[in-house]
Amino acid sequence: MIIFNFLLGNWKVKKYINKNTFAKGQLILKKNKNFYDFKETLKTNLNNKFINSFQTYKIIENKKTIIFYFNFGISKNKMYQKFNKDNLKPSLFFCGKDLYMSSLNILSKNYFIIYTKIRGPKKNYNILTKYFRTI
Repeated sequence: MIIFNFLLGNWKVKKYINKNTFAKGQLILKKNKNFYDFKETLKTNLNNKFINSFQTYKIIENKKTIIFYFNFGISKNKMYQKFNKDNLKPSLFFCGKDLYMSSLNILSKNYFIIYTKIRGPKKNYNILTKYFRTI
């Protein structure tokens, strides 16, 4: 079963990083010919200062895998995370000395979560992102 066909549309996003850093915004998830276009626009509260930001991924899904590719800048079309649909274990991505470990949990057609741990010499973050369907 292709999961992302059921997730197309507009979503509210709440992203929690730590007690002083969180983001809110929206996700637009569209289907293109060969992939899904995943675009977040966020307003991030960093120590009570707001910063506008965005993230964009290209998602390719088949019967066995869900693959997120970067869809911006010099990393465009570089694989970011790959999930095996049979077990949905966390996926790993190495960026220099940093390790990004992500979990994808689709709870319903109206709610899903992406949890990312980032570890490195100067990084130690846990990011919980919740997606809620909007009408």
